[in-house]
Amino acid sequence: MIEAEAYQALSSKSRLDILKLLYRKPMSVEEIAEKLRLQPITIRHHLQSLVEVGFIEAIEERAGSVGRPKIYYKIVKEPP
Repeated sequence: MIEAEAYQALSSKSRLDILKLLYRKPMSVEEIAEKLRLQPITIRHHLQSLVEVGFIEAIEERAGSVGRPKIYYKIVKEPP
């Protein structure tokens, strides 16, 4: 990772707010959107940037054997 990419990812207030929420516990896009009062598509955009830089990771969780898995995001144990 390039240092400039990390600073760019952290330059957004929304991304910093997302990191603060995820520091407490893993959350889904919908949970984050509700807490920050933003649209889920906006949250997905910010999450993608944070995943690409390596600050957070996505975890799939299945409730049963069929259907789409629920995706939760959490802060990585060792950030870059």
